[in-house]
Amino acid sequence: MRSRTVNAAVWTFFCICLGFGLFGRWESVRQVREAQPGESVNLTHDEIIVLTLGKNLADRRSHYHVQEWYERERAAGREPPGYLARPLFKHPPMMAMLLAWVDEPGIQGTRNAFGLMFVFGLLVCAAVYGLARFFLPPVWSLVPAAIAWVDPVLWSGSVKVWLDLPLTLFCVAGVGFAWQGRSHPAAFLGMGICFGFAFLTKYPAMAIWAAAVALLATDKSFPKGSFFVWGCVLPWLMLAPWVIWNLSVFGWSAADLEEFRHTLRVIGAQAAGAVALTLAVGIFFWMRRGLLNPRAAGSREAPLAGRRLFFMLFTLTLAGLFLFHSWFSGRLEPRAALGMNFFSGERAWFYLDRLLCLDPLLWPGVIALFWIRLPGPADFMRWTALAYILVFSIWGNYQSRYIMPAVPLVCVLSAWGLFQISEFLRKPGAMWLEKVWLGSWVAFAAVRLCWIHQKLTLPNHFTYF
Repeated sequence: MRSRTVNAAVWTFFCICLGFGLFGRWESVRQVREAQPGESVNLTHDEIIVLTLGKNLADRRSHYHVQEWYERERAAGREPPGYLARPLFKHPPMMAMLLAWVDEPGIQGTRNAFGLMFVFGLLVCAAVYGLARFFLPPVWSLVPAAIAWVDPVLWSGSVKVWLDLPLTLFCVAGVGFAWQGRSHPAAFLGMGICFGFAFLTKYPAMAIWAAAVALLATDKSFPKGSFFVWGCVLPWLMLAPWVIWNLSVFGWSAADLEEFRHTLRVIGAQAAGAVALTLAVGIFFWMRRGLLNPRAAGSREAPLAGRRLFFMLFTLTLAGLFLFHSWFSGRLEPRAALGMNFFSGERAWFYLDRLLCLDPLLWPGVIALFWIRLPGPADFMRWTALAYILVFSIWGNYQSRYIMPAVPLVCVLSAWGLFQISEFLRKPGAMWLEKVWLGSWVAFAAVRLCWIHQKLTLPNHFTYF
């Protein structure tokens, strides 16, 4: 395949994904778009809670709770979770403050909230493009942005008023600034600010922050100056007012809250997982000696890497056909529900399975998560994504949207894998049958994604999936 032909194919892929994503999101929010003034829309409890918090903050800056809504639900005979009765909501107020900023009376405030989520979806794709530019050509950097734009997990985040998509944007931007800081130390301040916003959105951001800081702290290829130190400290300084607010409301009894006790129970129940995690970290530090060298997987290895990636993608496809039918079957609905604890009985590989089941375009990225040698930026993204997925797998609370911050990183890894495969297929020794098979696989991925969106994201009637 000639370079001009490949570039044309990439641009065609990008434009198709862009158009499909724009049309689909417009369709996904139909009920909000078509609602008349004074008319209510059918939102999930999670969305109602977040929107209520935003309206409360817009009315009174210290009114960060949903106690009134909780009492109305109980009066209607429903039993919402007990944490909603607290005088201060459990998650930090970053998202509610943004919603308060765009709030207006009636249905227009809800429309503004959905418009804000759409903007977050666009910004995530722009951040993905920026990450890919660290080690992919400009045209190929459009591929992960397009994959992120049509990915069901990220798509669902941009048509729901959830905390997870803003968290994703801040985490992905933080990872980008973290890598940029190795050559431009002032970028570490951007890393600190982005992770600070992520901390103020949802606590799981600390997992990606910890992974990124651990990778940077053990990297001997650049000096650790004051910018790096401030970049590491800034998120905690930004979180401090929220901690003080909690202490002023709950006192030191905040540590006795049920969620904190649940965390301790999970840690005890996952002792075996903690041992496995320790071993994995040990193996990780052994493997990554020198792997963060930007030239660790240079262009001279591209044909060999592409051949191996092609073989692994072919093998994974065969494994799905014969062993994991949910990756292919059109008879199995994508599992989703409105009720809590819908996935409570799942196994520890739930998140990897959902990535493979919901988006075939992520298959090369999942393979790359376990690849031995990656370019330096890709290696950095791989370990931060794996750390985040591993933390939630050990936690045992399974919802696909919980690992949303890791999905853009996997999108970038997928683009790297497809780029390596295309480089292999451009060589004179590549067989026409291999090119035909890859084209067929891309066609399958497109059809599969259309089916997933038709069943899951376009109807948009779910909370847990």
